[in-house]
Amino acid sequence: MRVSNVGRGTVTITDIRFDPGAPNFSVVRPPPPLPIVLPPGGPPLDVAIRWCPGGAGETGGELVIDSNADPPLEPLKVGHRDPENCPP
Repeated sequence: MRVSNVGRGTVTITDIRFDPGAPNFSVVRPPPPLPIVLPPGGPPLDVAIRWCPGGAGETGGELVIDSNADPPLEPLKVGHRDPENCPP
């Protein structure tokens, strides 16, 4: 997925995570350290997420992006596909 800043001001992302109710999901990229600054109209941030089967059995979750955006970004609802590259 891509996160872009289409607003007028700079957006500083301080965290990218899944809500606690989605333990089988994980963020696998971005690897750069946080915070990440997105200037207006600048290049997008590519975020890669992964779902791997686990004990909780959830099939969806919410990706939370904490930032200084006003209004705050709403959590993004995501679902799973067949697992790829899951740790053994």
